[in-house]
Amino acid sequence: MSKAEIFNTICTEIKKISENDTLNLTPETVIEEISDWDSLNNVDLEMALETECKISFEVGEFEELTTISQMATALEKKVN
Repeated sequence: MSKAEIFNTICTEIKKISENDTLNLTPETVIEEISDWDSLNNVDLEMALETECKISFEVGEFEELTTISQMATALEKKVN
């Protein structure tokens, strides 16, 4: 997967979980600053990305990723 594909996958999953297709997401978006985002959404996002990208995160690894860019970089390392 290219970095652009990974970014799009992350954004798609965030929009599904938040049930908001109008979110304006950028690589610099801080996940916790998304309106109505909570820790359960974060767990849902982690599980969705693991399933979609066929990877797994170590315990506590995903929680350290605060921006979409950080998530994309971590995913890129795992899928490629």
